[in-house]
Amino acid sequence: MPPLFCTGHVTSPPPCDYSDGEWVQDSRPPLYNGTSCATIKDGQNCVAHGRPDTGYLYWQWQPRQCDLPAFSPEALLGWLRNKHLAFVGDSLARNQAESLLCLLSSRSPPELVYRDSEENKFRRWVFREHNATVSIFWSPLLVKVAEKAEHAGMRHNNVFLDSFDERWMSQLGTLDAAVLSVGHWYLIPGIYHDGGEVIGCHDCAEFNHTEIPFFGIFKRGDASVILVGDFWCGRGERG
Repeated sequence: MPPLFCTGHVTSPPPCDYSDGEWVQDSRPPLYNGTSCATIKDGQNCVAHGRPDTGYLYWQWQPRQCDLPAFSPEALLGWLRNKHLAFVGDSLARNQAESLLCLLSSRSPPELVYRDSEENKFRRWVFREHNATVSIFWSPLLVKVAEKAEHAGMRHNNVFLDSFDERWMSQLGTLDAAVLSVGHWYLIPGIYHDGGEVIGCHDCAEFNHTEIPFFGIFKRGDASVILVGDFWCGRGERG
């Protein structure tokens, strides 16, 4: 999904397409590993569980059209001072947030200040030295959804395209920046609601609903996210 920009705040296009590139080997040591970052979950800690090779740590992303400067924890912490950055979406958003926390923790220790009862879904850290906050909000479709529960015979997500997910939208006024990650969950069997009616579904042969392909429904969900951007940019106090 493309990033959200506030009209009037972007004066020129980005210098190059950073997504167009390739992974190349990098001899510089990584900023963190499984023994130096306390926020890595045990189940994802390759080093702690005895992975013998380390070559996978020595790679960097190289755009084809320009150079990408080395990541600077100091620079990002400086930008993040007195700000709140959120990662909103599915497991990709969670992984991105956890990686960033490890990168930043190489210079300043984060403190976990909030965690709800659902493991890994809603968490918040503060870097006290910079009064900087990083949060994770689990919202795999960004809009309101009643998630499937196959153990209870519910194989489909019920997705409400005209309703925002208040679990993160209710916090929108506290955010200075948000990284949104969405897409994968639109491939999961789902029934789509809009305006109080079922407008279609995906992978639902057992129901008499219109099958809507991935990109058809993804664009409708994307439109809801654009409305989020319009609301956010129109608040005045933040851009």
